[in-house]
Amino acid sequence: MRTTEIKIGIGEIDIDEEYFSFEYKIFVNGELRTEGEYQDSHDWGDSKKSIKEFKKILEDRLAVELALENF
Repeated sequence: MRTTEIKIGIGEIDIDEEYFSFEYKIFVNGELRTEGEYQDSHDWGDSKKSIKEFKKILEDRLAVELALENF
């Protein structure tokens, strides 16, 4: 059986009332394969609570999923 190790590093997540972004790096078997910045808009509203909730979702899983989509 062959195994592949994939590691994804997510940098600081920045969110304002309309947009969010973060830097990412993807390593495959210890080798840096790609890096970049993900940017997009969001519709989570402009309240501090909404932005905080969205940031938590990004930190928990969504940022990793979005970085993998760009891989």
